Amino acid sequence: MKSILIIIAALFLSVSIQAQENTSNKKLTRKEKKELQKKEDEITKKEVKLLIESNQFVFEAYEIIDREGNTYAANSNINFITLDTTHVVFQLGSASLIGLNGVGGVTIEGKVSTIKVNHNEKNGYTYIIMKVESRLGFYDIQMDISPLGKSGAKITTSDNKLIGYSGEIVSFKDSRIYQGSTF
Repeated sequence: MKSILIIIAALFLSVSIQAQENTSNKKLTRKEKKELQKKEDEITKKEVKLLIESNQFVFEAYEIIDREGNTYAANSNINFITLDTTHVVFQLGSASLIGLNGVGGVTIEGKVSTIKVNHNEKNGYTYIIMKVESRLGFYDIQMDISPLGKSGAKITTSDNKLIGYSGEIVSFKDSRIYQGSTF
């Protein structure tokens, strides 16, 4: 009987010691999480910089902004801009409609005639301005890219119609886009 009480007391003691160790581990874990997040952010910044310098990336849009400034949720698989050196594809699509491209909108493929890339050292943002020629006309594409890849883009047509995107840039291998029929 005495030995059973000793075993039970030892169990309670070990559980309380283990609980105290877990609370001290949680504090270390939070600190480690912050350090890990900083390291991940630095890696992301380097990857984004490489993507921009290589002119090979996919801008996946999470939101569409119309010319009046209204914002709509977007499916990033079918709303995107790709830049592959001098080749551009941009697509506007809707999962609930059937459009000219087969994914509820329009897909335009073109060639970059000029591209200007400006990097602001102060805030880390990169600004890209492209002029694109396609079979359907001329387009100006402006992109503002944060150091972590979050970005905004505006596409202006030759007759001054505007569409905006909000999203992030990723590499072609990490992209999840589905491209419809192009013009």
